[in-house]
Parts: sequence; structure tokens; C-alpha cells
Amino acid sequence: MGLSARNACGQRQLPLALVLSATLFLLLVAAGRLIAQTSYHSDPTDALNHVSHSSSMMFLSQSGSCVSGTIQNTDIHTITVRSTAGSVVLKREELLQVRQGDALVFSGRSSWADVTGVHFVPHEALIVNLKNGKQVTGKPAKVNADELILKHGLAVTRYAKSEVATVDYVRVKPESDGFDYLAQEAPAVLWFDPETYARMVGLEGTIIVRLYDSTKPESTTPATCP
Repeated sequence: MGLSARNACGQRQLPLALVLSATLFLLLVAAGRLIAQTSYHSDPTDALNHVSHSSSMMFLSQSGSCVSGTIQNTDIHTITVRSTAGSVVLKREELLQVRQGDALVFSGRSSWADVTGVHFVPHEALIVNLKNGKQVTGKPAKVNADELILKHGLAVTRYAKSEVATVDYVRVKPESDGFDYLAQEAPAVLWFDPETYARMVGLEGTIIVRLYDSTKPESTTPATCP
């Protein structure tokens, strides 16, 4: 009767291919969650070295100038951006922020306002290091001017801003321009793009963006392009 034949009790069995596919998908989901939790790049200053060169981003300098494009090359001192006007070399020490849309990919400043402005997607979280040496990871239930309420596991805990040493944003790596184009112009075609499945199960990888550091002067003004 084939792979979907009835069993001895007269009940129809699921096709073997469907069972195997479902099992494989669940294993990928589990593996993706494990990878997302354990394999992120833990140095915020190193994040741009692990971003796809096919992802368009906005690079904001401390002087207020902005360049849009993809990363062409990186070294310990500079980032070379491939823009419509040609290659632009930016000094790392002069970078203020790098964004894809409204999501930060890198930040060279300390800003509690940036903590309040994060919009989370699956597989993302905050790592909060407290001044007493404790570290907690979770998603914020609420952030205001003087406190952070964090959900971690089944617990919901309130932390005063005065208790916080640093806040790191663990985010998924920026999507490629091809994925972004399909998401906007032809979403049905995304099912044929391998990047879709990598993002569904958390295999795209994550990077860390340091949003707040209590040892540095705090910036309260919005970072914008002229």
C-alpha cells in the first residue's frame, strides 16, 4: 500500500517522508535555539567583522556625516564601505552607529535611550551586567528613564538604572539585500530562499551591540543623518 499504509490497528500512518521532514525541522529548531544562545560573537567592537557583505546599512560618523552601502572590507582600524559613489574608508574610532533600517548593528556611544528603542525579533535578547557582578539575560518587559524590567525564563525582575553597569543587545545578523527585497516585493518567493529557513530556526547567527555603558559619558540626543 505504500508509505502511508494502515497499521495493524486499522489507523492510517503518516507518510514516512512527512514524519522525517517534521523530525528534521524540529531538530533544526532545537539546534538553532542552542546556537543562538551559545555561539554569538561576544565582543561588541568585533561585530562588524561578522556581518554579511551583502547587507546594506547606514554608517553614521561622530562628525554627523552618513554613508549608505555594504561592507567591502574591514581591518582593525577601518571599515571600507561600498557606496553608490564608490568606496569610502571610515575610521572605526570615528564611527558613532551602524544601522540596518531602525535596528542598530554597531554603536560607539553609551545611551539609555538606545536601550528603550530596541524592537526585538525572535532569537534576540538583552544581556544586562550589574554593578554587583551579576549577569542576567532576557527580553525587556518595560524600560523607562530610571529602570529596566526584564523577563528571563519565568521570572520578571526590576533593575534600577543605577544598578546597571552595561546593557548589550544580542541581535540576529542583518538580513541580506536579496532577502530584504523578497520580503518587500515577493514574500511568497521567500519559501524558496535558504535564508528564510536559517532565520526561522535561528541559524543565521547573532552579534552583540553594546547600547549602554555606565563608565562612559551618556548620550541623550538622537543620532540622525543630516
